[in-house]
Amino acid sequence: MQLSAQCVNGKIAKSSAGLEVSMPLSRCRPFALLLASAVFASAAVGCGSDGADPTGESAENAGVLGLELVVGGVTLAKLEYTLAGPNNYVHKGSIDVQSSSKIASLIGGIPVGAGYTIKLTAPDVFDPATICSGSASFDIVSNTITMAEVHLTCRVPPKTGGALVSGTINVCPTLTSFSIDPLELIVPATRPMKLDTRATDGDNGPSALSFTYTSTGGRLYNASTAFAVLECTTPGRFTITVTVSDGDPECDVSASQVVTCSAPDAGM
Repeated sequence: MQLSAQCVNGKIAKSSAGLEVSMPLSRCRPFALLLASAVFASAAVGCGSDGADPTGESAENAGVLGLELVVGGVTLAKLEYTLAGPNNYVHKGSIDVQSSSKIASLIGGIPVGAGYTIKLTAPDVFDPATICSGSASFDIVSNTITMAEVHLTCRVPPKTGGALVSGTINVCPTLTSFSIDPLELIVPATRPMKLDTRATDGDNGPSALSFTYTSTGGRLYNASTAFAVLECTTPGRFTITVTVSDGDPECDVSASQVVTCSAPDAGM
């Protein structure tokens, strides 16, 4: 005699030549099949030989959640999810989508109840700074697949930035004259060489004009003013340099001149 079986109205109905025999639902249970990296996960209702509930919940107190998400513009390999519900129910897991054309999963063994939420997060495979996340609320009904559509938003950090450019303008000084009188003296000299420098600054800033003299020989006096003197102390040829500044080192302007401090004539 050939028997066939199917789940009908909460019971298993067996038929044999038109004879129907019923058996309790406890041997007919829901089970969920979660396919990692599959295009779509599957669920079925089947009958087992041992009467055990693989989900850990009785058929009357457990349901399943079908989850389907569509994401474009980013590459996702694995999503982490947290499922929370009544009576402090928490379940965590992950969904592997590396070989999938869309994101879909089926989660079974969820206690019947209202007020569930599921939250998913995943980084972009090629840009971990891009984080996709989303959540959805739903209720679980016994022996029913509840569909929960989660809308993922992916925050892509900017790849470019900007620069606020500001600047200041400085008109550099102009050295208008550099005079030395005389250019040659005999040592010991009875008078010094007089140094006279003139300059202008179109914007009078950022600081007042300053003058600095240097010399490779002799003795300078008032070297930090526009008018200085050089005393010939030893014979030789020396270079006198003056530098004018308005306080901006990049605007400094200089001028140089060679002077002679001659030795006394040996025949005199």
